[in-house]
Amino acid sequence: MKRLVILTTIAALAAAPLAAHPHKGVDQQVALTVAPDHVDMAITIVPSYISGGDVFDMIDANGDGTVSDTEANHFANDVLQTAVLTDGSNAQVWDQITASVPDRDTMAAGGGQIIIAASTDAKLTTATPVQFVIGYTEISHDWFVQPWLYPADFPTDQQPSIDRISESEITVTLAGL
Repeated sequence: MKRLVILTTIAALAAAPLAAHPHKGVDQQVALTVAPDHVDMAITIVPSYISGGDVFDMIDANGDGTVSDTEANHFANDVLQTAVLTDGSNAQVWDQITASVPDRDTMAAGGGQIIIAASTDAKLTTATPVQFVIGYTEISHDWFVQPWLYPADFPTDQQPSIDRISESEITVTLAGL
């Protein structure tokens, strides 16, 4: 009996990290394209074959084996609620939102990419830097934000610079601030 209690305790302790973070092997990236008058964002979530089926099932809210446009949009909205972009002190609202989720077999094989795209009319000026952070943690706690800038879009005396605060948070500032 004592041995059974010890084995049960060891099994419970070994499973604890899995319960706290059930989706291993998921890459989550944000490509953030900053222009003087708008910001475009493309979120890519790539589950491995280990967690692809579970991630699909989480998005497939009614459990029918397919992700409807409504379910994909609901998931996209959940993610976007944690994707905060501010220009100065104004939080921006994402619009032109699209979401795509591959079929379950593709996701379970580790070959699927969930894509969420959105944009906003943020204004990057010398008086207002653009700040971005994402905090969606239902699938993974790890994010990588890749900012993209097109220097030709900015005046030569106001070239943007990027300050990476963390893997999930950046600030874009124009020269002159």
